[in-house]
Amino acid sequence: MEKIKRISVLALLCVVCISAEAQKKTGIHQYLIRTTGSFAFGYGGKEWRYHIYGEAGFLLTDKTEFNGGINLGVGSSNPNSLDYFQGNKTGNINPGDYRWHGYWAGLKYHFLTDKNMDVYVGLQPGLAMVIAQPHFSEQLGNAGREMGIAPLVSECAGIAYYASVFHVYAELRMIQGKYNSPRYSLPLSEVRLSFGLGFNIN
Repeated sequence: MEKIKRISVLALLCVVCISAEAQKKTGIHQYLIRTTGSFAFGYGGKEWRYHIYGEAGFLLTDKTEFNGGINLGVGSSNPNSLDYFQGNKTGNINPGDYRWHGYWAGLKYHFLTDKNMDVYVGLQPGLAMVIAQPHFSEQLGNAGREMGIAPLVSECAGIAYYASVFHVYAELRMIQGKYNSPRYSLPLSEVRLSFGLGFNIN
């Protein structure tokens, strides 16, 4: 009986210590690893664009995070945005006749430490992989598609609420960029909103 009491006391102390440590490390702190995944909605080129977005970050200090992300363009509100892209009679490409995927890496600065609530800003340069097919190559089918790379610059600001191992967040992102081909240029700039669920490793 005495042995059972000792084991119970030790177990209770372990729970208290773990709870205290978890409470101490709530929210943003050095060495935290955080990941997120979400849908994102952007507006640019007179159309809405839809993306799947994910990112991962590592806190270098209590406030500075190195962060990288990827977005996959999955469509837009333009009716010409199809798997088989169609251009107009001049050979130019209308907004929606192309799709692009983005890759980002840079720093985010967090204003609050060891709090459930987080507020942050970030600056992340990146690259866009652009896939397009103008009118003058449509008869070639998929073989006529053009692919290229364009530089991007992105500024973001967001808020998040942290629990023990997960967080919810919302982020507003400004993206500037343009894809320049020898025959045309495509606007990549947009304002984007994303929100979703993330996970933390303390």
